[in-house]
Amino acid sequence: YYGSPAMHRSIVEEGKQRPQRPIHLRMICNAAGGLPPALCNELHDRFHCSVLPSYGMSECMPISSPPTTFNDKAPTTSGVPCGPETAIVNEKGTKLGVGEVGNIAVR
Repeated sequence: YYGSPAMHRSIVEEGKQRPQRPIHLRMICNAAGGLPPALCNELHDRFHCSVLPSYGMSECMPISSPPTTFNDKAPTTSGVPCGPETAIVNEKGTKLGVGEVGNIAVR
């Protein structure tokens, strides 16, 4: 299923109030906000499936998506671009190097 962090949190909390029953999910996709690593781990532990972060905007398609084998080694990442060109740029629009802090530009 696809949901927001608030929706995921509600599902986890509701699940704590009910007896466990077999639920078969292949993956859980996150949208509409950053997925806290602790919540990602709770979802994985509860449903035993891939939990995938994503990056995008509500008014357009996802910008990046991880592979279904995603392993949250770096909880601040959300996959690779899935179509659009992306870069990290400074205030003037100049591309920055690896490790430099700037803005995400998408074209």
